[in-house]
Amino acid sequence: MKIEYLSLELEETNDNIIEYQNLFNKDFQQEIQYLNSLQNEQKKIIHPEINTEKSHPKFVQKIYRNIAKKLHPDISSVDNAEEIFKEVTDNYETNNLVGLIMICNQHKIRLPDLTDENIQEIEENIRATEEKINQHRQTIAWIWANTKENKSELREQIQSMIGISKEDFEKWRS
Repeated sequence: MKIEYLSLELEETNDNIIEYQNLFNKDFQQEIQYLNSLQNEQKKIIHPEINTEKSHPKFVQKIYRNIAKKLHPDISSVDNAEEIFKEVTDNYETNNLVGLIMICNQHKIRLPDLTDENIQEIEENIRATEEKINQHRQTIAWIWANTKENKSELREQIQSMIGISKEDFEKWRS
């Protein structure tokens, strides 16, 4: 099923991007410190408003309830029910329809009857999952980690992209 494949691919991509970001942060430690020192000098701190309210589509709520009826740790006799239900809750809180459907398939939990609107939601969720995967693969960290040769040229390009003047950076380093 395409949903399961994409969910596994997204999980692998998420693991890789964390590894790649750590590698990038390590390899570009001086550049990051330099940029931070510039920000401290400018004293420009922006605090965006964050909306913490999350709404869950009715279809996602129905799937969540169906899963809870069978896998909630207070009800379920499954050995790792707490761990599974934590994953269920994470998927629910992020409106990850793909993840919830995968859990239903793994545990043979019946999905609610699908309306045309539900099918459209699933298709939109699949597109969103594909987009997340593509976004990870287009990050500087991903490109840096997967470049095999000419890293010094790429480093200069990245420095330029993130607004580091080579001359000013060299002065700061010394």
